[in-house]
Amino acid sequence: MALSTLIRTGLRRGRPSSALRSFSALAETTTSEVSTSPSATTASNDNATAGAVTEILTNQDWINLKQQAAASNRGILLQFTAAWCPPCRVISPVVASLAEKTASTLNVVKADIDNIEIGDVVSEHAVSAVPMFVGYGKDGTKRVSFTGADKAALERAVDELSK
Repeated sequence: MALSTLIRTGLRRGRPSSALRSFSALAETTTSEVSTSPSATTASNDNATAGAVTEILTNQDWINLKQQAAASNRGILLQFTAAWCPPCRVISPVVASLAEKTASTLNVVKADIDNIEIGDVVSEHAVSAVPMFVGYGKDGTKRVSFTGADKAALERAVDELSK
């Protein structure tokens, strides 16, 4: 039933219909969840937070991060992930730990493939499975790319990118 129909029905009866009340409650809940979502505030952090995994939320975030990494002579490890992906959830603590250990030499970044605001980044890297990792050396060249929650491969990639 369309919202306009719900409103008209409720107004004709002189009180909101139960469907309209349900819709209003759902809208209020969704709005409050969105405004307090941790990822909604992630964009405000500078992509240079040492020791932390930074989330890119827009294509421009990715462009800025690459420029900052080049200017500070740091490599980049980019993790493509998704909230619905169990292997992504399993490997995320490992990624966070490696980010802390390599904070002085490597920017560790995650990108949620379901975020339409980073569609260009996902396309640029031809993401076909998650988790997917792409590593850029300090000179900005792509050095590593692999898929899967493979801890050993991830550690080898971080070692190579940290040099």
